[in-house]
Amino acid sequence: MRQVDGLQSFLAPGWELVNTSVNADYKIEKIYQQTVVKPDLSLYAETGFTACNMKKLELFGEVKPGSASRPFDSRDNHELETQTDDARDTRGQVTLYHTAVQVMQPRTRVFSFYVQSTWARLLCHSRAGTEVSHSFDINGPENYLGEFLWRFSHAPKSDRGHDTSVQRVKGKTAAANARKALGLVEETDLYQVIVDTEKFIFAQPFTSSHRRPVGRGTRCYHAYWVKEKRVVLLKDTWRKEEYGKEGDVYEILRSKQVRNIATVIRHGDVDDQNRFQFAEGAGGRKLRHYRIVLEEVGEPLNWFKSTWELTKVLSDAFTAHRDAFEKAEILHRDVSFGNILLIRSGDEVRGLLIDWEFAKVKDRIDAWASERTGTFQFLSLRLLKDYDRAHLASDDIQSFLHVLVWVILRYGPTKLEKSERLSRLKSFDSKDTLMDTYTVKRSAFNSNLPRTLRVSTAPFRELLFVLLSTLSRAITHEHFLDDDDMPERQEERDAWEMMATHDFVANAMEESLKNLQWKEMKDGAAKYLDD
Repeated sequence: MRQVDGLQSFLAPGWELVNTSVNADYKIEKIYQQTVVKPDLSLYAETGFTACNMKKLELFGEVKPGSASRPFDSRDNHELETQTDDARDTRGQVTLYHTAVQVMQPRTRVFSFYVQSTWARLLCHSRAGTEVSHSFDINGPENYLGEFLWRFSHAPKSDRGHDTSVQRVKGKTAAANARKALGLVEETDLYQVIVDTEKFIFAQPFTSSHRRPVGRGTRCYHAYWVKEKRVVLLKDTWRKEEYGKEGDVYEILRSKQVRNIATVIRHGDVDDQNRFQFAEGAGGRKLRHYRIVLEEVGEPLNWFKSTWELTKVLSDAFTAHRDAFEKAEILHRDVSFGNILLIRSGDEVRGLLIDWEFAKVKDRIDAWASERTGTFQFLSLRLLKDYDRAHLASDDIQSFLHVLVWVILRYGPTKLEKSERLSRLKSFDSKDTLMDTYTVKRSAFNSNLPRTLRVSTAPFRELLFVLLSTLSRAITHEHFLDDDDMPERQEERDAWEMMATHDFVANAMEESLKNLQWKEMKDGAAKYLDD
């Protein structure tokens, strides 16, 4: 790597630039399914490293000798991204390293540099995307690489992209109390943040969406509330600035007496005088670092102990959706498996509908028609076919049924073999386009769906037949999917009307839950696909 010889001389005392091109970080490889993570150069704020360590790395550099894998065109008057397979692979490699640092550290930015032959670029990655500098000749008079490394290694942590609002826990008493409450071993690293004057301690997130390179980067934690000495739910995310704060939506919902929603303890934008707590990307995408703390910790939906419990939790979440739409004129727009929470108190369970970040006031829905919201596995067929349409209540209603079918295939007590479950779940997975997913899923949601699920429990099977056969009739013709005239056949028109409002689905679930014999059955979730 003769192109970068001598860079060590630009670094602050105690810093070291290490060749890690053959020494991978094996801990991060476990997260990314054995993908090799070993940037050519790794910069550390301390000495003694010989291998890549994404938990300690400050920035990284990639050095390529020739032009075959050049990710960016060195000519500033040409298109930035080089469109070859090797170039795309190199950009993917750099993106992986940026993302790995975000996963392993509390970060607002990740810096890097790229050297191709005698040309170099500086990169700055955030949740909004990656900014790339103009190219410069490292052998010319405007060689900025050395000056950049000098400035970087002398800069405060916040300017180097560290999230300085996250601090390591130092007090032994607070740490011991937090570990006991959270069920953690002594060696577990603990961190703390302040949300609206209150201190919360946490370890690692139990969610995984922050492993994506861009977007909200949401991390959810079981956190210890120091003042009240109990466990709560902490959500750390990069919210779209134009949407407003999720906590404010909860305040509206609470004021309108919407049932089955979470209780907000504290919330607010992260404000620690760090200019990097805000990010702006291409197309005007603006993200703001935000945290919200909720009272209810709960359990994931697949922890149901019976299909009656599963139905009860879904019914409660559906009630929250209906209340929000009818009482507060707010539409959720992201009904998914992860946004329905199971709350257990003794032998009783209830459900909560959470994550109202994408919710919108009903009379403004048309204005946001072209925005892509929702989890694609659970999007209505209508939105899968054409996502430029306004997101309606009927789309969310259908999403509840998609969640129900997905949970059955993934965890439900059925007579399906493992191979059958995997095959059927493919209808929920993304294909090349949303239209491909639409085509596969529409075929799967046919009139035979209730029967082919092969559910063992009779009361649950009967409910599925009522709900899914009605949905199947509603989507028989394109009318339901194209916002066109009503279907001509009365049977299909009735089904269309049933699926357009909350009444039918709500009444079907509420009526089925009156079956006390079903309530006593122990036909809970099983980890059919987890081995």
